[in-house]
This record gives sequence, C-alpha cells and structure tokens, in this order.
Amino acid sequence: MTKMTRACMLAVAAMAAASAARAQTAPTFSKDVAPILYSNCVVCHRPGEVAPMSLITYQNVRPWARAIKNKVVGHEMPPWGASPASMKLANDRSLSQKDIDTIVKWADSGAPQGDDKDLPAVPAFPAGGWAFGEPDAVVDLPRLMGNYDWRFSERNLWKVEQALIDYPHHRIVTSKARVDRWRRKYRAFREQFPDRKPLFYPRRERWTPLPQEFLR
Repeated sequence: MTKMTRACMLAVAAMAAASAARAQTAPTFSKDVAPILYSNCVVCHRPGEVAPMSLITYQNVRPWARAIKNKVVGHEMPPWGASPASMKLANDRSLSQKDIDTIVKWADSGAPQGDDKDLPAVPAFPAGGWAFGEPDAVVDLPRLMGNYDWRFSERNLWKVEQALIDYPHHRIVTSKARVDRWRRKYRAFREQFPDRKPLFYPRRERWTPLPQEFLR
C-alpha cells in the first residue's frame, strides 16, 4: 500500500468519524424539534386549521426543514409582532433564541429524525375549533349588525367597533387616534366644500350615517 493510498484512507476515515460525531451531537426532530413545534406551532399547523401544512409528524416536517429554519431566523414564524423590548405580554408566541438555534442546527445537520421513543405526546386541543377553550362570548357580526356591510376597512371599522362596544360583554374602547384622524378629514372636507355631503361609500346604493364622533 502506497503512502498516498494510506493518506487517502486516513482522510476518509477522519471525515467519517467527524460526520458520525456531528450526527451524534446534532438535534433530532423527536427529542429536540418536536417539543418546540408542539408548544408554539401546531396550534395552527395541524389538520383543519388555518396554516397551509401540518407540522405534527416528522414526515410532515422534513420537507419544510429549510423553510422552517429561514422563517424562525427571520422572526416571521411564529407570527408575533410585539417587540420583546417594550413589555412582556401574555401568550407570547415568539421563540427563544435557544429554540431558534436548535432548529437552525437541526436543519443544517440534515434534519435527522431521531428515535420515536423520544417524541413528546401530541398536544390535545379542545373540540369545536377553539384553541384556548370556549370564549366567554361569541359575536355573530352579520346577525348583530343586520344588513350593514361589516367587512373591515378604515372607512367602516368604527361601525364594527361601536357594535362591539354596545354588545353586553367586556367593554372595547375604540381607537381614539383613528377617530381623530377621520374627524380632521371630515372637518377639512366641510371647510373646503360646505355645500356638499360627504359620501363615505361612493358608488353604493346605501350609505351609512356619519358617526356622531365626527360631529363633536
């Protein structure tokens, strides 16, 4: 055996040993990643929910390993827009840096499955589609507001808010900033066109009466 052959064999053996060592230290889906997903993701990422794919089994998750890594590194998933620097909010859905690092290392290591015996129990969710249990009150907006066009927009959200404020449950305070902004627009319109009636729903057969907040 030549020196060159022996050197090549040693190099291959060293690479194999290094690869085996990495495999032993890399996080696995069953032991390390599944607990993160079950605690933070499967409330939406499960059959019948709003997310586009289920993240319950390894077979579900493996094709999305790289995409999951990119989303958690970019803080796009789980969706949580509140800044941790401002205050601590209840039900914070953001991942800790430790969890993010675990998912990154797992994806970069080839997304190993691990041993099924390490899998945590799949979370159980209440029947009826409520992730956090039955709410205190369910508001049926079409029934509550009749034939009113209750679709959310900057132009008609005040109507929905007012209906919820009047609903016999916990009080919901409307956005003062939004009302003030629209009041300024209304007053500017009346100053420029004193003889014209403002139409908040152009090209519609029915218009909603101007909210009283604007007239203060």
